[in-house]
Amino acid sequence: MMQKNIDMIIVERDASRRSADTSAALEELRSLLRLEKIPQTMECFDISNTQGKNPVASMVRFHDGMPDKKNYRRYKIRAYDSSNDPGMIHEAVGRRIQHLVNEGLDLPDLIVIDGGPAQLSRAMEIQRDFNIPTAFISLAKRFEEIYFNPSSEPLRLEEGSPALKIVQRIRDEAHRFAITYHRKLRGIHATASILDGIPNIGEKKKGILMRHIAEPLKIRDMPLHEIEAIPGIGRKTAAEIYNHFHPAQQPDANTR
Repeated sequence: MMQKNIDMIIVERDASRRSADTSAALEELRSLLRLEKIPQTMECFDISNTQGKNPVASMVRFHDGMPDKKNYRRYKIRAYDSSNDPGMIHEAVGRRIQHLVNEGLDLPDLIVIDGGPAQLSRAMEIQRDFNIPTAFISLAKRFEEIYFNPSSEPLRLEEGSPALKIVQRIRDEAHRFAITYHRKLRGIHATASILDGIPNIGEKKKGILMRHIAEPLKIRDMPLHEIEAIPGIGRKTAAEIYNHFHPAQQPDANTR
């Protein structure tokens, strides 16, 4: 019981220290950005694509310096099919702000853009279009510079700056969230592309395969018995799939 009490005291002390550190970081950020109040609610946007293919945007929200995961959002980019990160940022931020305004929801105190002056410039077009009080900044990866204005010199904080750390943290979380979504979509598209050429495999069977195969390219190397084991596929369809990728072997669908 004594050890349990000691452990509880340590946990409470650590939580109190983290809270104090976060409060100090937010206060420093408020001062640096010359905000009227501490940015309790922050949202960060990032873009992920492969040479413009399967472009997605992520938006993560932090409240009091901590992730607010129930309010994370992901966007499939609609307006661009080639690489254009500033334009994609403009679309994602615009859709987010439009939703908040339409629904009468609270706007964030600060929006952080992953990128440099070009990305920030397109994001701030939304700020002007909707005439919102939300502050906008961007964080450029190369030197971890903070841009307040696309046409002004960036701010480069010391490496140990609490304000820089909290901005880096939300940027890194947005990046992680965007990459995860992009990989998921890329995997779905890769699977669909592989399955398109298999004779007699309709959309229903494709859907079953896509739900049960974690790695899209894996189906090319799967043995027949593993394909047969996928619920809803059956022996005949499994043989057709296997034969498509192994035409020289041609196993009999009616024998094991």
